[in-house]
Amino acid sequence: MSIQRSNFSVLAPMLLVILSACGLQKYNDNMADKKQAEANVVASMPPEKPDILMEFAKWTPVLDGDKAFESQGHGGIIVRSYLNEIATSHIKMAPQVYPLAQGSILAKAVVATESTPVAEASRVYVMKKEAPGFDPENGDWSYSLAKRVDGKLMMDSSISPKEVLCVSCHVKFKKFDNVKTVEFYRMKKVF
Repeated sequence: MSIQRSNFSVLAPMLLVILSACGLQKYNDNMADKKQAEANVVASMPPEKPDILMEFAKWTPVLDGDKAFESQGHGGIIVRSYLNEIATSHIKMAPQVYPLAQGSILAKAVVATESTPVAEASRVYVMKKEAPGFDPENGDWSYSLAKRVDGKLMMDSSISPKEVLCVSCHVKFKKFDNVKTVEFYRMKKVF
């Protein structure tokens, strides 16, 4: 018995070191996954991503006169929506509107009231049509969100490019390539 106990007393510290190393490795793997998820958010946006937050208001407004409207799909918030040049050109010129062209970007700026200027948006939802294969079950769209922090719009790195909440709602508009906003633009419809 004393021989087995002495073997255990030698092996126990080694086993603890191995188990600790495994736990540390799992922690490191989790941190690497988190950093990769953050990198994916950045990679999911076009190279001009920082400009999106400064330029989206110059894109084509969904409604004439850049009118704000109530977004039922986003809980009744008041928004101003915009389409980048790729989306606008595609909608105007393509024989079939759906699916939208790769590189199409839509921005939905949340404002306090219908008269609040877009420059005072509290947050901006952005979706981009990615290359085929990005997320084929969900139209190959990526999602991101910018929030106003200290007076400046900043991308929220906690939002995944395949954000489940966004995907689960937009899938309801599958026949519109997961984007109901385009129909508002085509019909100039306000709700």
